Amino acid sequence: MNQEFYNKLRHIHRVNRVLWTALLSGMSILVLTAVLFKFGGFFQTVSPTVDSKADNVILLVTLALLFTVFYLKRHYLIPAKMVARAHKKEISYGSGDIADFVAEFGDKASVIARTLIIMRRYFMLVWSVANVILLLGFIVFIAAGQFQTFLIYTVISAYSMIINFPSFKIIEQCMAVL
Repeated sequence: MNQEFYNKLRHIHRVNRVLWTALLSGMSILVLTAVLFKFGGFFQTVSPTVDSKADNVILLVTLALLFTVFYLKRHYLIPAKMVARAHKKEISYGSGDIADFVAEFGDKASVIARTLIIMRRYFMLVWSVANVILLLGFIVFIAAGQFQTFLIYTVISAYSMIINFPSFKIIEQCMAVL
């Protein structure tokens, strides 16, 4: 394909990066809020307590969510599988950049556009799970005042976001499968 095709493809994929950045920014705001609570003296006068069973349940839910992220990445965010799903699935493009892209470049653009839509859905699911992990850590922090536990949840969530950065490389791999 020509350079114009790849430029438009990069432009469409840029939306994934904007979504990733927005979700990461929201996570950063939550972490900053927790840090302000911790070092702003909020928990010096209030000493919340939480049942250790509830803490363990939240930890188990978090681990299940983390394994869900790994499962989704290993089984659904594989270029060959996404392209195969794109061939089978009828997806409406609506209007906008993707519809213009398909109208301009035809059949191969149609398959890669469907692949991009499927990829975005999987990425949003993975990123949402990473946000839920951080939110659970924040809840534990507010309920129990355990800042170190919150930091562990933060690292797990940040790791999940970083390993699922929407690089253009995955689209190039999808193009190679076509």
